[in-house]
Amino acid sequence: MKLLKYKISILLILGCSPISLLAQDFVWDTTFMVLGNRLEFNEEHYSPTHSFLKFSKNGRVIFLDSMDYTGPSGGREFVDFNQDGFIDLKITWTYNTWRSWLYLFDSARMEFIRVFDFWDFPDAQIIKNDHDYFYSYIKNGCADMNWLSHLFKIENFKTVKIATIIGEGCSENDKDWQIRIVKYLPDNSSTEIDNLPYSIIDTYKDNKWGFIEDYWNRNVNKFRN
Repeated sequence: MKLLKYKISILLILGCSPISLLAQDFVWDTTFMVLGNRLEFNEEHYSPTHSFLKFSKNGRVIFLDSMDYTGPSGGREFVDFNQDGFIDLKITWTYNTWRSWLYLFDSARMEFIRVFDFWDFPDAQIIKNDHDYFYSYIKNGCADMNWLSHLFKIENFKTVKIATIIGEGCSENDKDWQIRIVKYLPDNSSTEIDNLPYSIIDTYKDNKWGFIEDYWNRNVNKFRN
């Protein structure tokens, strides 16, 4: 692999010695234009579980971040995640499910800003008919017979959990198998608003994933504040 070579000015910003940084293997970089601005990204590993990410605008470093992780990489993806017309950056790792860091593009500041706690919402998808809402999927034990799906929003670059589908299909008595939907209230308590038979997922072509997608897209209006 090629070696990533930063200028001395970048080394001073990082507080790293030139020798330690220049010895690292180059992982990836890319450059593109947004509203007349040249945006550049670089990433490199500096240990098996750590990497360094640099954002630059028109040749000036505007954001530095370091990532600590385990598990194989699921890829780096430039995608308009929130469908606002601007490209965002999603960095994914594979655990028992897909977990990602998300950097949304702020067109007012012309910068990419990390959405904190996005890691807690694996395999996140946007609601098709309302781009203010998203939903996730999480394995929750028992060979994926128990699972969760959170409905959430992103406000001021922070996640806000609104409701959860709780799939419970692991009891010895299948009569206890159920799907519960709970909504979170302003006082941080929750209330159950729906209870469905677990077998409903068998009526969907894509099983529970088809049910989850259909439920959130059809019922998102129930959860508006």
